[in-house]
Amino acid sequence: PGSNREQFDRDFLIERFSLDRIVKSPAKFDRAKLKAFNLDAIQAMSLDEWVERLHAFAKVHEPDFLNCMTQEQFRIFATANKERSKTLKEPFDSGRFFVLHDDAIVWPDAKAVRKAMCKGDPCGYDRLTSVRSVLERVDPWTAPMLEQAIAPWAEEHCEGNLGRIAQPLRVAVSGGTVSPPIFDTLEILGRDAVLARLERCLANPLSAKAGS
Repeated sequence: PGSNREQFDRDFLIERFSLDRIVKSPAKFDRAKLKAFNLDAIQAMSLDEWVERLHAFAKVHEPDFLNCMTQEQFRIFATANKERSKTLKEPFDSGRFFVLHDDAIVWPDAKAVRKAMCKGDPCGYDRLTSVRSVLERVDPWTAPMLEQAIAPWAEEHCEGNLGRIAQPLRVAVSGGTVSPPIFDTLEILGRDAVLARLERCLANPLSAKAGS
């Protein structure tokens, strides 16, 4: 419209449209810009509207998520994804590990995964082994209680750097380095799934752990 304004509705366009501003260059469909606009629109929604829309999308396109999550777990899942989602589909794509069977989780020998699990002394596997007994005692299994249990452990064993245990936990339960906030992720998955995935991860370390 002759300014830096990029987002406007139809009425705004009609009011300011002028044939003398048409140029010869063809229009370009910018998908990245469209997603950026969509991110703004999602962030402008109230939390309740976002949860409702995401639930409606899941009901049609991603029913597995509704089948494996309680209403409260789904709300946590939706809330955790609101600030970073550019589409309704993105939370389900990035959160596919939530609906996989525990035995289906795999840990790719990728640089980011190896860094989280194999780097340092103690490494991620060592820290997971140590924190496992802390997780086993958490009751009730909620994000606040999980944080309350793990934060003091991180203070003692990770020099207060929660990320040094959060990232190995994320890799262990999801198979990758991206998930909602770690304590929300653990609560959504539930105690049994978290401990089962942790056990399998420790039993199947990356080759780099063995020094190859």
